[in-house]
Amino acid sequence: MLGSTLFQVTEWEWFKLKVRLRVLETNGEWFQTRYEFRGNQQGSLFRDFQEAEVSCMFWCKTTDDLLERKAPKGEHLEYYPGWWESEEQCLSDTLSELPHLSKEFDFKKHVVYTVLHQYGMGSALVCQFYSGKIHWRMSAESIPD
Repeated sequence: MLGSTLFQVTEWEWFKLKVRLRVLETNGEWFQTRYEFRGNQQGSLFRDFQEAEVSCMFWCKTTDDLLERKAPKGEHLEYYPGWWESEEQCLSDTLSELPHLSKEFDFKKHVVYTVLHQYGMGSALVCQFYSGKIHWRMSAESIPD
């Protein structure tokens, strides 16, 4: 049979593949999720979070609209926690299929969630959620208290 040769992958490789496939299938025009993994890209996403292995990034038109009208942090927080809680549940479901990785993986120290603002030629960090804390990256001028 064509393609019947076994091909081994680690649980970590399988996890990365499944996560990336899921977000490709669920991304839409107004909401997108993207993943980076330590080792693939060592940029600013991991700089402040030494134990993080996974960076989950969100872009949503809602964020851009909130920034455009300089909405306060409280209004941003009506949306963002739901995004990372929902994504964490999807990650948890994926991990439940992996017997060893599911025991080693710690959401509090291995995942950083990043909300992005897209400004045309690139994106800027709005905030990051890691280990139960929000780290605001945009100035108080852009996002007042």
